[in-house]
Amino acid sequence: MTTDVCPDMLALIVRAADGSLDEQGSHLLAAHTSTCATCREALASQVLVHDLLAAPRSVATSAGFTARVMAALGRESWMEVFDFRRWTWRLAPVAAAVAVAAYAVLGSARARSAGTSAIVPDVPVASALMSDAVDQHELVSLMLFASPDESLTSALKADAR
Repeated sequence: MTTDVCPDMLALIVRAADGSLDEQGSHLLAAHTSTCATCREALASQVLVHDLLAAPRSVATSAGFTARVMAALGRESWMEVFDFRRWTWRLAPVAAAVAVAAYAVLGSARARSAGTSAIVPDVPVASALMSDAVDQHELVSLMLFASPDESLTSALKADAR
């Protein structure tokens, strides 16, 4: 998607792509896209991406795969497979490593965002991917902690605290 989208249309394009645009916004966007090719292309690409991500996927498996899985399940009793103590001990180091990594990434993102003074347009957080004013560390934090409909400006201010 091009980054030359009209800033005042960005929020409308994002909401239109996921089907949450109200009637007034829909009329405003339709009027604008009739004269602005950049926003028209941006809307089309956002709708395409939304449709691709929302489409259900089916994966065909061979009969041999099903037989192998059933044979593997037959080797252990169900109680052994779902023994929470064994899973807890095996996954504890992985969970600890992920927690430390997340803390390090989010800590550095918060430190960086506290010092940033970039001008961020007042658009929903869902449009952060299309904004050049949001760096990758702020984007990770927004994806983890912000609501998609929350204002990007207020979410970044809350993240800096």
